[in-house]
Amino acid sequence: MQVFSCHSGIIPRQKLWRKYNVTCLIFTGIFLSISRVLGWYHQQLGFGSEDFSSASLEFEQSAKYYLEAAAILPKDDEKALSFLRVAVESHCFNNQPMTVFMPIVVEIEEYLPEMIQLWEHIPGYKTRNTYLEQALSFGLLCSQAVKDGRCSVDDVVKPLEMVCITLMSE
Repeated sequence: MQVFSCHSGIIPRQKLWRKYNVTCLIFTGIFLSISRVLGWYHQQLGFGSEDFSSASLEFEQSAKYYLEAAAILPKDDEKALSFLRVAVESHCFNNQPMTVFMPIVVEIEEYLPEMIQLWEHIPGYKTRNTYLEQALSFGLLCSQAVKDGRCSVDDVVKPLEMVCITLMSE
């Protein structure tokens, strides 16, 4: 067994690694919590803003923090995909064109099957999966509209179902 010396004495390598891993988990959890809370906070400020310019800034910050929170977690984690979905909502509330939020919808679509395999038997999964499926169906409608020539990727579109569910659930 290797040992490392420090100012308080000698620490066996196994204890040092265990202490390091726990510390990393704690800091990751703290950063995840902060990003999530800031995302929610800025989204609420966006809803309560009096003018579009301040609301736009708040929704932009909300999307940024939710994307940061999703980046911390593994992609098969149920929360990561939910954070991505809320980031899509924030971009839509911010009147962003499809080029901004469609890559996020594609990412949700890519990782949803992995998440379903892990989480399908967990209570609350069906509700969360419904929200994710709505984001995917919205993305599919957008893609189909672009293919049909009804709109371009630079157009601003908003998903009525996602907006209504978010306002009712919060």
